[in-house]
Amino acid sequence: MKHLIRTASFAKTFPEASGYDSNKYVDMVKHLVVLTKLRNSLNCARAITYKQFQGIKSKNFLKLLLKFRDYRLALLMIDQLKLKQHQAMIYDDWCSTMIRYSKLSD
Repeated sequence: MKHLIRTASFAKTFPEASGYDSNKYVDMVKHLVVLTKLRNSLNCARAITYKQFQGIKSKNFLKLLLKFRDYRLALLMIDQLKLKQHQAMIYDDWCSTMIRYSKLSD
């Protein structure tokens, strides 16, 4: 992350002040973090491009992660991409899965 921040500050020196949007760069970095974690996931490894990722609705992508029970990546995606409205869906599925596969008699 430090490297990315240094890169952003270095890039600010070249273009005109009005032509550089740092929010766009930060948004791209957050998407790339999610895509990198997705590519290296143990449960649901997928190598997709940023353009493909933009074409998929976030709710459908989260459902795919739930299908493979990759709750950690789903929560990371929610945090990075500001998708708090879907957080309850992740926790509901996680709790029901824990109850379904628990070994307790109660």
